[in-house]
Parts: sequence; C-alpha cells; structure tokens
Amino acid sequence: MFDEVWSLLGDTGVGFHCRTLCQNIPPGTGARIVTSTSRILPAMGRFCLRDSDTRIDITAMERPRHVVVSSFEMQEGEQRLDTLARLIAPMLSQKKTIIFTNRLDEAGAVQESLSARFPGCAIGLLAKSIGTHNREILLDAFQGGQYHAVVTCRLFYAGVDLNSEIQCVVFYTPPPTITTPSRVASG
Repeated sequence: MFDEVWSLLGDTGVGFHCRTLCQNIPPGTGARIVTSTSRILPAMGRFCLRDSDTRIDITAMERPRHVVVSSFEMQEGEQRLDTLARLIAPMLSQKKTIIFTNRLDEAGAVQESLSARFPGCAIGLLAKSIGTHNREILLDAFQGGQYHAVVTCRLFYAGVDLNSEIQCVVFYTPPPTITTPSRVASG
C-alpha cells in the first residue's frame, strides 16, 4: 500500500516536497503525515483542518508498506486552532512535529497560539526574520530534541531536512481551490 501511495504522490501533482518528505522518512520509523494540500483523491482523499468542516480525516503513513486512516471530529463551535491543538497535544511529548501553513503571518499566529496553549513545550517559528544562520540553529535544535514542534510557512520548507525521526507533519491550511472533502476508506 505504501508503494501505491508513493506512486500516487508522483503522479498527481502533490509536489516535489511531499514526495521528498516520504522518501526521507527513515525505514522502520512510524511517521504521521497529516496533509491538507493532498491531491491524492483516488486513493486517499483530502485531509484538512477547516473551520467549515465537522470531520477531519487524518492519514498515518508508516513503514513498512501500510497506511492507516482515521478520522478526527471537530467539536461544535471549535476553531481550526483548537482542533490543531487537540490533534498534536499527544504528539508534542515526542518532540518531532512540524506544522506548515500557507502564509507567514498565519505561521506566526499558529506558533503564538500553540505556545500559549502548551507553556511547557518549546514551539519554534521558522521564518524569514530569523535569518539563514539562525534557521540552521533552530532546525539543529529541533532535530536534537530542544523543540517539541516547529511552525513554518510552506515557502520555507523547501530546505527543511526531514531525515530525523519526524512523528507528525501537519499541513495546516487547505488551499483555496479545494472545497469538497472526500471520504476515505481504510486500506
């Protein structure tokens, strides 16, 4: 099943970075990938955190060669940030979560919100304002376990090395062109 998903990643325009992400997950490491930008409609549907949707589908891709799909229900009146906090809370102790947003200002807002919600957790912000040198320092500190999570804009993830044991990758904002969620069957 993993090979099937891997093939779909290359053929559906999901993009170079998602493919690189999957290729860089170390063999034998279970890694959760939650994506709102997926265009893998035939096999896996779309996974997103949206205010207007009441159901959030999550895919957990683990090696060797299987995919586990589950659902995450938004509570009535719950905002996307609340759902994100609920989703990643159990994973923060593993110190290997990356959250991507579409816009830099949104990344800052997500980082501030999560830092306020989880005061005992170090949540970093990878942004242009920190500079190239500090970016490397932050990424090294993250991979060394000094940060529980890193939030960044999708523009900045091209150079993010995902060779460490990443437990959770969240693409927080769905693209505006996708409007209809798909149902996903367990594989």
